[in-house]
Amino acid sequence: MKFKKIVLLAFALSSLISISLYADEDLPKDKPGTAVFVMSSENNSSIKVTTEFIEEETRYLNVDMKIPVMDNFNNKRFQRKLNKKIKNNQLNIKCQIEKESKKICPSYPYELLTNYNVKSNGDIFSLGISVYDYRGGAHGMTRNTYYNVDTRNSRLISLEEYISDYYGKDTEYKEIINQEINKQIKDREEEGQVFFDDDDGFTGIKEGQAFYINEDGQLVIVFGLYEIAPYAEGIIEFIIPNELLSFDYKSL
Repeated sequence: MKFKKIVLLAFALSSLISISLYADEDLPKDKPGTAVFVMSSENNSSIKVTTEFIEEETRYLNVDMKIPVMDNFNNKRFQRKLNKKIKNNQLNIKCQIEKESKKICPSYPYELLTNYNVKSNGDIFSLGISVYDYRGGAHGMTRNTYYNVDTRNSRLISLEEYISDYYGKDTEYKEIINQEINKQIKDREEEGQVFFDDDDGFTGIKEGQAFYINEDGQLVIVFGLYEIAPYAEGIIEFIIPNELLSFDYKSL
């Protein structure tokens, strides 16, 4: 669709100077005056989560960041690497927007808001990181990143690895998931939800597909803004029933 292509082109141009969410470069220390403190979570599950806050207000940028800090993994080296990766990713974004705001000197301050949500906390620990930034224009952009951890073996797992561990290596999971998502899209369109058509819409799950496991142990496939639908439809999620993947659902 022409509408999607025009929007994506505009978004791509505005993001040329942005850095990857997965960057792992050295970062400058926080500025003096930044409010940084840790608050304990009330989560009593196996993985403990506390929150580090970074709050700043300057002439050109307002920052309100809530960064998760995990504890109680069996492998402390993995725990340190994961915490560092997540924090560095967010501080990299902050650093980049700071530089851009000083260069542009916007009439209204840019905004950077980050938060997180523990989706599940058991054999699979799923953590969603939400990053919202506003740099002028009609609206800001929200980007979600998901970290799915096999807590018994202290490792990040992909969708393919999750399916293999839970349902077996021979599971035709892509075909099953694609069919279920197409079915749900059709049902939602009948209810009035709008999706892009043809090649601009859903064409199948991809390598590195975003997903998480919810508190009911169900697989949830996620698509970001503009990925398969207009901005107004928001971030789109599809719950894939366990029984579609296997009649003999087993734990790790």
